[in-house]
Amino acid sequence: MSVPTETVKQWQGASNALDRIDRIKIGTVGKQQLVFIQRMGGTMRCFSFSALKKSDNAWKQVWEDGGDEYCMMKCPGIEMNIFGSRLVLEVPKSSDPDCREMFQRKEFFWDGKTFRPAAIHP
Repeated sequence: MSVPTETVKQWQGASNALDRIDRIKIGTVGKQQLVFIQRMGGTMRCFSFSALKKSDNAWKQVWEDGGDEYCMMKCPGIEMNIFGSRLVLEVPKSSDPDCREMFQRKEFFWDGKTFRPAAIHP
C-alpha cells in the first residue's frame, strides 16, 4: 500500500481492537478520505470492522461494527467493499449447508459523519 509503518500503527491504535488486521482499504467517501480496517480473530473466525478519518493530524474512528453475526467459523470470510457512499459487507455463496443460515450481506451509507445501516429493499 506504500503507507509508512508509523501510519499503520496510528490506524491500529485508532481502531481500538485487539484482533489482528485482516485487510485495510483506503477510499474516498463524500470527498473525505477514509481508512477501512477489517479484523479477524478467535477460533470462530469473528470479523469486526472500523472506518477512520483524519482529524486535527490524528486518526479518529468514525464507525465500527462487529458481533456474533460476523463469526464465520468454516464459512467463507466477509468481503468489505466501498461503492460511492455505500459500504457493503458480503459473504460469498457456499455449498456448505451449515453456511446457509449465516449472514449474507449488509449495506451501510455514509451520512457525512458515520455509516448508517441502509434501508432493506424487498
